Amino acid sequence: MLQNSLPKKVDIKFIEYDYDCLQKNKHDDPLFEKYDVVLMVKPLSLKLKGVRSVSLEDIMNFKDIDILNSIFKPYLDEDEIEEFNQNLLKNFSIQSVMENLTILNPQKLLDFVSESVQNLQLVMQKKFQSRTIIGIYIHICFLVERLVTKTAIEIYENLDDFANNHSDFIEQVNQSFDSMLKNYHVKMPISEIAYLYEYIADDEDERKVASDDEF
Repeated sequence: MLQNSLPKKVDIKFIEYDYDCLQKNKHDDPLFEKYDVVLMVKPLSLKLKGVRSVSLEDIMNFKDIDILNSIFKPYLDEDEIEEFNQNLLKNFSIQSVMENLTILNPQKLLDFVSESVQNLQLVMQKKFQSRTIIGIYIHICFLVERLVTKTAIEIYENLDDFANNHSDFIEQVNQSFDSMLKNYHVKMPISEIAYLYEYIADDEDERKVASDDEF
């Protein structure tokens, strides 16, 4: 979708890469030996310091767009950069992303996810930031697809510790997403709940940093 937003071809190679490998290997991954990585479009939960990156959520929020533009400025003039930005606005709506990246009915799935996330905010008595909500939408939509196709992520570092320390959160998630999970006849693995927890923890960390900056 990012490549298709460009007004013309540029001399940059676009590579799809496995999230689990990067999460596990981080900077030691062979990807960084094989390629000169100029930019990584990643989920919020993937932390790689020193690697120039933007999150899919921030693209959809049109945040940090200057980072994207700076990558393509050597190849595009000002009018082409503007056309690129307009194409991003069109191509990276939540609906467009779901239509391109999931085999399931996107509107039906989004309706379930929206209701479930609202339930989760109510039971946690929290209000998530918009970029966090978008991130959760994307994460859960892809999660349901992985569960339906039986390709869910089962690996998570220190999973037993997470299960023992966050039993309340696990119960809240299962309660909030109950209707959606029953509709698709799936169960949510604790490993996937752990990744969801990271999104919400990041949200709280950002709020704390913003609050500290005000003083």
